[in-house]
Amino acid sequence: MNWEVKRMIFGESYTIGQLFCNGYFLCYTLEPRCIDWNIESKVPGKTAIPEGSYKVHMRWSPKFKRQMPYIENVPHFEGVCIHQGNIASKDSAGCLLVGLETQNGMILKSREAFRKILEKMDYARKARQEVTIVIR
Repeated sequence: MNWEVKRMIFGESYTIGQLFCNGYFLCYTLEPRCIDWNIESKVPGKTAIPEGSYKVHMRWSPKFKRQMPYIENVPHFEGVCIHQGNIASKDSAGCLLVGLETQNGMILKSREAFRKILEKMDYARKARQEVTIVIR
């Protein structure tokens, strides 16, 4: 299963994108601010995931106390998962937040979007498909 995040709005403290699954729009994404990795350094909790291609696996989250979709082997990051949240500076320490609507640098209807993510992960597991996410 191929996922792709196309970043589209770059605010001072947030980045909004669109998440596509096999070419079809699935939901919006929200991350902290994107940086130019050639001239800037990561600021913990305030920096977006570097562009690239990553595998996504379900694994136990001590923070959320449940199985969560994790983006694996992200350079400069540990424990990057996809989860609910509305405001990058409040709800993400570098993770990918998901929602069905955007408004003023936030995403809304996050629970509904996260349910869609879990459904896709469950489908991939049952179909024995790997999930890959490309972030651009």
